[in-house]
Amino acid sequence: MGTIPLTAAEIYSSKESYRQMVANLELMVNRYNKVLKTVLEVEYPLIQGQLRDIDLKLKEAEETLNWKMEGIWDHISMVMDGVHDLEWRIQKAKNNVEEIQTIVQSWVLPIFERKDGKRESLLSLEDCQDRLERRYSLIRESGHRIHSLVKENQSLLLADPASDVWKAYVDYVDEIVLDGFFTAIECSLKYLLQNTDPKAGLAPLFEVQLDLVVPDLIFRPSLDPGTNDGFYDMVESLLNDIYRISSLVPRLAEHSGFPHYQADMEDMADLADMRHDLMGRVQAVMAACCDYRSAFDHYSYLYGEDRKEFCRQFLLYGHILTAAEIEAQAEDGVPETPPTLQQFREQIDSYEKIYEEVNRIEPISIFQNWMKVDARPFKASLLNVIKRWSLVFKQHLMDHVTHSQQANTGPREGGPYCIPYIFPPQSLLGTGTAECVKWKQVYGLRTIDIPQNDAPGTCCVVLDRTSVCPFILIQLN
Repeated sequence: MGTIPLTAAEIYSSKESYRQMVANLELMVNRYNKVLKTVLEVEYPLIQGQLRDIDLKLKEAEETLNWKMEGIWDHISMVMDGVHDLEWRIQKAKNNVEEIQTIVQSWVLPIFERKDGKRESLLSLEDCQDRLERRYSLIRESGHRIHSLVKENQSLLLADPASDVWKAYVDYVDEIVLDGFFTAIECSLKYLLQNTDPKAGLAPLFEVQLDLVVPDLIFRPSLDPGTNDGFYDMVESLLNDIYRISSLVPRLAEHSGFPHYQADMEDMADLADMRHDLMGRVQAVMAACCDYRSAFDHYSYLYGEDRKEFCRQFLLYGHILTAAEIEAQAEDGVPETPPTLQQFREQIDSYEKIYEEVNRIEPISIFQNWMKVDARPFKASLLNVIKRWSLVFKQHLMDHVTHSQQANTGPREGGPYCIPYIFPPQSLLGTGTAECVKWKQVYGLRTIDIPQNDAPGTCCVVLDRTSVCPFILIQLN
């Protein structure tokens, strides 16, 4: 067996040291290649000088170093530390950008939703201000964190904040935030569009009330075009609140000349189209609801006319005078023709019929499948107006009975007040006991005692307080 050459023996004796050097060199190469493979186009100019310095050191080592030189490990360690430091800083900067992306993704939730998240609930407007403030607070805090991460990246990448390459990098991150605001606003607009789609078959999203505030029928909030603080303005305000989130984070790219991101959002054509579509639906549903309200215009005379004046003319002439009648009788005046019993009865019956008709009005109506109109306040007010109209005639009869009683017969024991007449004698012809009994049966009047000793041609008047409208019970003797 031959003798092992001295050189080979020396190499063999240092094999562990060489193995460690090779392993570390391989690790350095992997890190260096990772930097080159993963660096973004916008990042490369920021580290180009640092890569050049590393390349120079590697070239120097390649040309001047060998395994036998003193201090070779120190040279290798120095280059390795440089590569490792660059690779760590770039990776940390990338992680920071990923955190920014995660932050802006957390904004992608509808700002305004149905109450308690239930599909059958209306849009929650009672707590909208609280929801808005919570979302605004979240975005402000996010903005502080984003700015902090960008500032950290400036240090990690050893960038000059005044350089064009750094401004280009900031534009890159700025675009991420811009996209985040776009997606967040788009999410809230889509939610409103999906829930106001007439074909979606969802529960109503908004509700208004129809009320009677004499002399007008009004919606709360108002649906009349051009009204301040109406439903249109309310929806516009919600949209403005949605867009306003983009004003809460100061612009990263200060060199853009914009203080925040809202101007960019308002210029986004896709968002503008969605906003336009939503407001178009608002206008359409407002028109439909106003048409619905117009269907009740034929009741306006009930709350638009003066009850006392109407009653005065009815008692004097049996009807409301027309302009033609007044003009024709301008010199002598319109002759008084007090109402007959039949006219009085027809007038009272008309209010009973109107009351029943109004009472059949549906309390809730849905328009475009997303607007709920609650007509209960209007319905209750109109029914009350009809009752008041009845009370005008009822009060007249009661007053007449009282005054006649005081002037003539006085109250009868166990019976109604009797008066010599209320209407012209001819109006009483043909109204006998049978008719009185019929009235009592038809209208459910209470049982009364009919005086039997009244003079011929007189009548008894009974006002029933249990009915919606007053009725008259006549007894001829």
